[in-house]
Amino acid sequence: MRKTARPVVWEGWRAQSRHLDPIVGLRHGHAVGSFCSLLAIGGNCMVEAVMEDQQLLRQYCEQRSQEAFGLLVDRHVGMVYGAAQRMVGDSHLAEDITQGAFTLLAQKGESVRRSEVVGGWLYNTTRNLAMHALRSEQRRRERERVAAEMQSLGAQSCANDIAAQLEPAMAELDDADRGALVLRFLEERNLKEVGAELGISEDAARMRVNRAVERLREIFARRGKAMTSAALAAALAALAAESTPAGLAAAIVVAGSQATLTTVTIMNCINAKSVAAIAVAALVAGATGYLTEKQKADRFEAQAADSLAELQRAKAESQTAQDSLAAREREVQRLQTAASDLAKARNEVAQLRQRETSPRTVAPPPAAATPRSSQTTAYAPGTYVQRGALAFAGYGSPEATIQTMAWAAVNGQTNVAHLVVPADLPQGEQLATNLMGALQSAGPAFAGMQIVAEKTLAEDRMEVLVKVDVQAPPGVSSNELPPPYNVLPMIRVASEWKLAGPPQDYSPDWGNSGQIKSFTQ
Repeated sequence: MRKTARPVVWEGWRAQSRHLDPIVGLRHGHAVGSFCSLLAIGGNCMVEAVMEDQQLLRQYCEQRSQEAFGLLVDRHVGMVYGAAQRMVGDSHLAEDITQGAFTLLAQKGESVRRSEVVGGWLYNTTRNLAMHALRSEQRRRERERVAAEMQSLGAQSCANDIAAQLEPAMAELDDADRGALVLRFLEERNLKEVGAELGISEDAARMRVNRAVERLREIFARRGKAMTSAALAAALAALAAESTPAGLAAAIVVAGSQATLTTVTIMNCINAKSVAAIAVAALVAGATGYLTEKQKADRFEAQAADSLAELQRAKAESQTAQDSLAAREREVQRLQTAASDLAKARNEVAQLRQRETSPRTVAPPPAAATPRSSQTTAYAPGTYVQRGALAFAGYGSPEATIQTMAWAAVNGQTNVAHLVVPADLPQGEQLATNLMGALQSAGPAFAGMQIVAEKTLAEDRMEVLVKVDVQAPPGVSSNELPPPYNVLPMIRVASEWKLAGPPQDYSPDWGNSGQIKSFTQ
């Protein structure tokens, strides 16, 4: 590590970081002594000494640990100072750059990415500071060189040469550049005053003045007077306003107050013909100006009227489009309502036709329960029963109740209260209503049925798997028909079996539980 006896980092960094207390004066060349001082502060310092740079930086950023920052300085101060020394070639300037690099690390440590090498970040920062310092030093030396050149050539002589050609050259500038040069050099205003006069900021005034000086230098160069912008600015400063003679301002004020009287006297000396000619000329000029302005006003008024008319047409078109859209929305709603009414009417017509074609028999009253063998109209489970072979089978068994339900659907029976649980039991009334609607809609499509299997859940509860053969009538889609297999929940109330709930869709896992009795192979 390169050594030097000059103070480098700690004092400037400590002044920049208000969160740190001064614990040690770190100087380049005394890194070992500073490191030992840090080790003596606490038991955790030994752990910090072997920590990575990113860990030390995060410890400083999160805990404001001056020990962690001191270790970072010890590790990298030699590299930073050496790089600065090589770039600027000045030990004093290198010390300032080194201190500035670590000051930026203390201020902006949180912005250093966790994947970035701290030493690389310090090197890049050092390089940027060195380049900036070199540019500043170069500008300073250029100013000194220009000043020396002006002294060697004779600033007053150069100013005299420029003064002889200044007014013609100033006449070639535009008003903005000429005004900036007058305020800055001929009236000796500072940049802040120039900016206030021009209505711009101080930095903008500096740029305006520099641009005006450069354009004036180009004009002098075309006239055969070559010089630098700095030399021209120095010469203009030498041509500032000279001392005003005593009493000149007072004389100007007196002359201004007598201007009106002098004008009247001069007018009295002019003959009437000249006065008339001047009045006619003034009248013609005024009339011409008035006509020109009148034409402009008429043109602007016509443009405004056209714009207003265009705006009104656009508003009218927009309102028409909105009205058309609202009318279309109303028509769509009307068509939707009509379609809904048509569907309802078709449903009512189908129900009326079904009632006309179905026999108007009434289900007999429930009879006393009898053994299955005495139910001569009930078919044995597993038997396929066609539509025409259905008959009233009573309610003595689940199979008989299901056959009676199919018979009611085919014959358009509406008295279904005996097929479901009583109305005073849960879901009784609603179940009867739903069953009546289902029978009315399924009756025309019913072709036959077959009881496939039974599952015993309890002594008075059972589920029956029924295969229903349905055929879609004209005008009815197959998607609207019930599924071919249905599971009907049955319950015994007193001595009769009733439908205990709505039919359920059959699933393959239905036979995996309960006591299953199959009636088909």
